[in-house]
Amino acid sequence: MTWKKQDYRLDTQPIPSEKKFIEFIKSIKDQKEQFLILIVYLLAGRITEIIGRKKLIKYDYTCNIYREYPAIKPLTKERFSIIDKKTIEKDGKIKKRKVLLVNIYNEKSKVKTKRFKDIPIPLDTYGVLVSLILKYVETKDEREPLIPYSYMKVWRILDKYNLNPHLLRHYRLTHLVVHHGYGEYKLQQYAGWTDTRPAKHYVSMNWSNLLEGL
Repeated sequence: MTWKKQDYRLDTQPIPSEKKFIEFIKSIKDQKEQFLILIVYLLAGRITEIIGRKKLIKYDYTCNIYREYPAIKPLTKERFSIIDKKTIEKDGKIKKRKVLLVNIYNEKSKVKTKRFKDIPIPLDTYGVLVSLILKYVETKDEREPLIPYSYMKVWRILDKYNLNPHLLRHYRLTHLVVHHGYGEYKLQQYAGWTDTRPAKHYVSMNWSNLLEGL
């Protein structure tokens, strides 16, 4: 799988509505493949933040130097927790919500003390999906990688469904803007960007031509 093919899909594939895409995820029969697609989508994470990687040294041709990239531990069961969270609704009322909180590595963070971010998945919005996640996670040991696949194996699995890691991230960030009213700052936090410029692209685009069924 090449980046050229990935970018082609972003440009040509219509973006399904959140409801349609969730129905697609629920229809996947293979539990491991379903979990892979589900967790990459909901977390909108970079694939290395989810499957991990060894320490990497790459040559930066723009600066003519070698750069060292730290090792990333894969996502494990111990980084999932169910919490109660009080939120203030639009009418001013306080609502108590159950939330699946996933602690995920943020590869692009420039602050070493803030290498991890918490992604909330509320049960009152995504109850069925949270059930699928927990059903799979409970089969694993605390520190066992949840997705024991190589980078290329992930690409091959997703390719069977005409997907790729960046496309799943793209779907989720689009859905957060269109269906949940995310603005630039909230989207930046969720995606783990270092500034709001990428978020402005999502917020300012006219999604009416890209989404079906709205």
